[in-house]
Amino acid sequence: MTRLRPVTAPAAAVLAIALAAALSGCFPGGGAPSPSAGSGSPSAEPSDSPTPLPAPETAPVRAGLALSPDGMGTLVFGEAPSTDPATQMLVLEPEFCTDANTGSGIGIGPGDPAAALWVPIPAYRDGRDGDFGVHVEGSVLDRIDLLNEVIPTTAGVRIGDARSAVESAYPGAAVVAGDLTDIYVITGDHGTLQIEVSTTDPYWAGFRPADVVVYIHAVQTGVAPFTVVASENIAGLCPF
Repeated sequence: MTRLRPVTAPAAAVLAIALAAALSGCFPGGGAPSPSAGSGSPSAEPSDSPTPLPAPETAPVRAGLALSPDGMGTLVFGEAPSTDPATQMLVLEPEFCTDANTGSGIGIGPGDPAAALWVPIPAYRDGRDGDFGVHVEGSVLDRIDLLNEVIPTTAGVRIGDARSAVESAYPGAAVVAGDLTDIYVITGDHGTLQIEVSTTDPYWAGFRPADVVVYIHAVQTGVAPFTVVASENIAGLCPF
C-alpha cells in the first residue's frame, strides 16, 4: 500500500502540481466509472471547446449549503448544473488550469482541452480555493467532494467530527471497512453520500486521532464506495 499524507482541505493551485502524476489517469472518457471500494474515482475532462459561463450575481448562500446523497443546493446528481443566475453554483472557467493560472509550467495554454475546469462560483471560493470540488462528465454532475469543515452534510456532520456523530446522524448507514478508514455509506434517490472515518491504523499516529471524519464526498448512483484519503483522488483539481 502506498501511504501518502491524506488531504482534507486541499489548496487547488498547489495540489494541481504536486498531484499531477497521480491524477493523470483519473476519469477516462465514456462516463462515470464504478470503482470498487478502495479504488479511485475519475477527475474532470473538459470538452475540446468549452463555453465559459458567467458568474451569477445571486445563488444559494454559502452558509446554507449542505451535502446530501443526492447533491447539494441546486446541484443534483445526474442533471446538468444550472446556468440560471439565480441558482447557478458552478462555472466552467476556460483558463482555470492554464500555466498562467496555476504556475505549473507544463505547457497548458488558453484553448487547450485541459485548460477548462468546472469550479464553484466565486461566492463559494476564497481566491482559487473552494469549499467543495466537483466532477462534471459532459454536462452531467456526478461527484461532489467537501474540501474543508465549512459545509456539513444535511444531517450536520462535518470533516473533523467524531465517529459517534456520524453513527448518531446516520444510524442506518452501511459501513465499508478499510485499513485506513471506514466508509459510512448513505443511499439517496440520485446517489450516495460517503463519509470516511479514520481507524486505529498506525498511519494516523501524530497526525490524526482515530475515529474522526477525515473526508466526505457524494457520487451519482452506480459508483461503488471508494476511499479518497491517501489516494490523491480529489474532485475539482486540474486534470493533469
